[in-house]
Amino acid sequence: MISEVTGIRRIRMLYLQLLYRCNFECLHCFHGTRLQHADAFTADEAINLLALMRDQYGTEAVTLLGGEPFVYRDLTQVVQYAKRDLGLRVEICTNGYRIERRLTEIAPDLDLLRVSLEGIGSTNDHIRKFGSYRSALSALEIAQRLGVRSGATMTVTSRNIEEVLPLARVLQGYGVEQLKLHCLRPVGNAASESGRDILAEPTLLFADADKQDPARAAVPSE
Repeated sequence: MISEVTGIRRIRMLYLQLLYRCNFECLHCFHGTRLQHADAFTADEAINLLALMRDQYGTEAVTLLGGEPFVYRDLTQVVQYAKRDLGLRVEICTNGYRIERRLTEIAPDLDLLRVSLEGIGSTNDHIRKFGSYRSALSALEIAQRLGVRSGATMTVTSRNIEEVLPLARVLQGYGVEQLKLHCLRPVGNAASESGRDILAEPTLLFADADKQDPARAAVPSE
């Protein structure tokens, strides 16, 4: 179907959103009120899609998304099937909140754990959730101990633009290989009344980039 409509015959990376449900309500989340929905792939649906993509489109890797993937009931089953049965490279994007037990369970089959952070300490916690900064660092520490490669993402806003490089330096101490910087999109929660004040002006972002070396904050892992 994809090749018939688009002409695309090979899809190396599949981004699979397992569910919308999340244990956070971040000020900038582009899903917005969709996170209140309980819709999700069943384990069979997710597994069948992975097999289809590998067999028909040569998919080599999958990034599991949410919502929050670690609240997905069948996460272990999907991760193990993707790695052990299909031989895919498996990455998970997570908020890192209290994931230690399940992370330990799936670690042998996980190629990269990517944790979202929006700054240091209270800056992050105001945007994401109280206590989420320490919890995210704990998850990265456990990943490092388990031998799981890790990365991080940061959505740059007017609230955290000054903490890009300081956060990158903190993350280096946890073995994080890559910090991806995302531009904020004025959709979802960021377009709501409570989220509008974190919008960063593009001129501010580029002015800051002129003063500092952004390459130190974003080191490609591949």
